[in-house]
Amino acid sequence: MPEISVVIPVYNVENYLEESVKSILNQTFLDFEILLIDDGSTDKSGTICDELATSDSRIRVFHKKNGGVSSARNVGLDNALGTFVAFCDPDDFIHPQMFEILHQCAINNNSEGIVCNFEYFSNINDIKIKNIELEHKYSSLNGKQAYEYICLPENSNMLGCVWNKLYLKSSIGELRFDTSLSYGEDLCFVLTFLSTTKSIIVLDDIVLYYYFVRQDSAMRTLDSKKYLKLYYALLKTYEVAEQNMGLEVNSYFGRVRILVDTFLNVQDEDFVKMRTFARRHFFKVIFAKNIGWKEKLIFIKKLIIGK
Repeated sequence: MPEISVVIPVYNVENYLEESVKSILNQTFLDFEILLIDDGSTDKSGTICDELATSDSRIRVFHKKNGGVSSARNVGLDNALGTFVAFCDPDDFIHPQMFEILHQCAINNNSEGIVCNFEYFSNINDIKIKNIELEHKYSSLNGKQAYEYICLPENSNMLGCVWNKLYLKSSIGELRFDTSLSYGEDLCFVLTFLSTTKSIIVLDDIVLYYYFVRQDSAMRTLDSKKYLKLYYALLKTYEVAEQNMGLEVNSYFGRVRILVDTFLNVQDEDFVKMRTFARRHFFKVIFAKNIGWKEKLIFIKKLIIGK
C-alpha cells in the first residue's frame, strides 16, 4: 500500500497535465500513488491520463461523467489507498521535496495534518527551486490553535485551499467535498477537517506548492444563487467548527465577512432574503475589523436604497 495518495481532478487541461504530473513523479519521496480523476474532459486530457498510467505503475486513472471538481476529488478519496492523502490541481506544480518534508513532519510529530505555504506563478521559468532543510522542530497545534493561527491576516491564504496540505486519511474519515458548491468547497472541507483534528503542523515559512495563474482561464464567476448557496453552506460549516472546537468563527472568512460579500452580490429575490440578515447584523458589520470602510459605505448604501 502506498504511504501517500495524491488526488488530481482533471478537466480539459491537455496543455498542462503532463508537466504537473511530472513534478509529482520527480519527488524525492517515492512511496506514493497518483489518482487522476478525468471528470468528463472533452479535450485530450483523458487520453493523456491513460498514457501517463502506462508509463508509471503508481498512476491510476478514473474516468467519470462531468460533475465538477468536488465530485472528482470525492472519487479520489473513495479510492485512495494511502495512509495520507494530498491534493494537487492539474495545472500546478509542487516542490521536489514536498512530500518528503510533509511526511517527515507528520511522522515525527504524530500529526493528522500538515500545512505548508505556496506561491503564485504565471510562467514556469519564474519558479526557483532550492533545496530545503528543516532547521528546527515545529510545534504541533490542535485544530483550534491551527485555525486561529492560519486565520491571521498574514496567513489567511493558507486556510482556504485544499492542495497545500497533507491529511491523515483516517482523520478524514467519511468527510467529503460538498458537491452542491461551485465555490468555497475547499474552505468548507478544510474547516470541517480542522474542527475534528487534534494535531496539525503549520510550516508557514516553507513554500512547497506553486499555484499556476493561467491567462487563458477565466476566474469562476458566482451568480446570485451561487452566492446564497455558499453563504448557507459556510454557515453550516462554521456551526460544525464551533461545536467541535468551541471557537467563534471571527476570521477573514467569518460570518460577518461572508454576509457582506453575499449581500453586495445578490440580486432580486435573493437580495430581499439577505436584506433581513444584513439589517440584523448592521452594527457587527460597522465594527468589523476585517471589512474596509469603502465596503462598509457600499453596504450601508445598498441597505438603505437597495442599490
